Amino acid sequence: MQSETVIKLRAIKYKDYFIFLIVFIVAYAIYLMPIFGLNFEFIPGDYGDSRLNNYFLEHAYIWFFRGSGILDFWNAQFFYPHENVIAYSDNHLGSFLFYSIPRLLGFSSYTSYQLWMVCGVLLNYWSMILLLRFYKFNVISVIIGALIFAFSAIAIYKLETHSQTIYRFALPLFWLFHERYLKVPSYSNLFAKNSILATQFYISIYTGYFMILLILAYYFVKFCLNKKNVSRTVLSREMLGFIFFLIIIFPLMYPYIKLSIVSGHSNPIGSVLEMLPRVESYLFNPASFPIFGISWGSLDLPMKHEHFMYFGILPIIIILFFSFNYSTLSLLNPDWINLLGAYWVIVLMTFNFHGYSLYEFLLCFPGVNSIRAVARVGLVLLFPVALFTAVFINKYMKKDIRLRWKLLFFVGLVVLAIESKVTPYHFSKNDAMQRISNLTESLPNDLSKNTILVYLNPNVTSGKVYLTELDVMTLSQHVGVSTLNGYSGRTPHGHIWLETVEDVKSYISTLRANGEFSNSLSGRPVLVIYESKPNVFESYYIENEK
Repeated sequence: MQSETVIKLRAIKYKDYFIFLIVFIVAYAIYLMPIFGLNFEFIPGDYGDSRLNNYFLEHAYIWFFRGSGILDFWNAQFFYPHENVIAYSDNHLGSFLFYSIPRLLGFSSYTSYQLWMVCGVLLNYWSMILLLRFYKFNVISVIIGALIFAFSAIAIYKLETHSQTIYRFALPLFWLFHERYLKVPSYSNLFAKNSILATQFYISIYTGYFMILLILAYYFVKFCLNKKNVSRTVLSREMLGFIFFLIIIFPLMYPYIKLSIVSGHSNPIGSVLEMLPRVESYLFNPASFPIFGISWGSLDLPMKHEHFMYFGILPIIIILFFSFNYSTLSLLNPDWINLLGAYWVIVLMTFNFHGYSLYEFLLCFPGVNSIRAVARVGLVLLFPVALFTAVFINKYMKKDIRLRWKLLFFVGLVVLAIESKVTPYHFSKNDAMQRISNLTESLPNDLSKNTILVYLNPNVTSGKVYLTELDVMTLSQHVGVSTLNGYSGRTPHGHIWLETVEDVKSYISTLRANGEFSNSLSGRPVLVIYESKPNVFESYYIENEK
């Protein structure tokens, strides 16, 4: 009899996970397929940031699996001969393996990039399921919570604009091991959750930084509400775990520390403050069919594409409900009060009120001003939003609830589903491949690996410089040579946009005058690719003094 019961329980468990998989496939068809295309013919985003992220992933793949002359990961082949150029943006060290698997299976770099994005959404979805199943929530609440975390409009919108922020699966997994640590305060659970936190930093420093803010806010609230119950043993263990975390991330952070502090690459405080959230940020809704919120045309904020932080009307109502009924939440799980408090601490800390913000205090710490787009904290706040929505459904959507409340909640879910759909923003994969193919045809057959490439395109306006720069970056990566051109989140000191051959010669002369670069340039052939007319290319060598 007991064995029959075990078999039934296992059958229910496997059936649930089959349902979760079916729901993901349906959600993919509704929300992602219009973006990727039925046959994966489109790449989300534009020719700028999407191809830049693709470049970084390919660079990591070549460095780790092919070893084609790339000895130092941080020294890529663009912005040559400047070093540490990978640190000008996110590095993808924590997620490039998910890109490398399809590359090793023979897929192209563009297709592998698409699969990498889909894998990120799947991992976000599945990690939230694991956490909610840990709480023993019912199937419906697990599905809704996982869908909000993985498929909300704010998440899909960032997939199209800043794909480096897709991978957020470490958040639910951290909280899962944190809950396990609260029940069983073992060193294995302590080090596991801090290892997961470090993993998020290796995936993306942006989301890792915001995750740290949420965790610190959580401990701040927990200490304020329970300081009498916090023992020295608990504090010492948490401190030990944090030191372990710092040791893990030091090899990752050192190049960024060097770039920010030693080389002086940082953002002006004003540029950081303008990207702090406002009230409008939490109401900005650029969904395909916005029902509530502020539309794109009605929003008047600088860099407004960064300010999308609308979670959906239903999750917003649920967060407000628990905020005013926190005693109910405390009865369910006392630790959830701390997380809810952390949510509001982050909202208030990062809020820009007519040019004033508590966040200015954080800008006193070294390196913090390197995080410019603070409004992206919404991607991390999406975690407590998804969790508390699942908590609400699990508690209140019971069979004995009144029909009118069921209907009202069903309408809320329909609105949430509609508002999660964003307008496809993509470009043709074949067109992107053709751009590089056209450039490749202009190269000489006997191209030396010692060659330095330069791409000059007078047909591109200054506002579209990234098109030229990323074209030649991708080309140089494919053929395994260096290029003076470059595009990233930052640029080296003294780097200029190269428009003419005279600019190239002058720039090389300036670099040569810097003793640090003289040996890197000496005797190396410089090949100029010139686009005289659209899609009409010629290439020739220019003199490079020894």
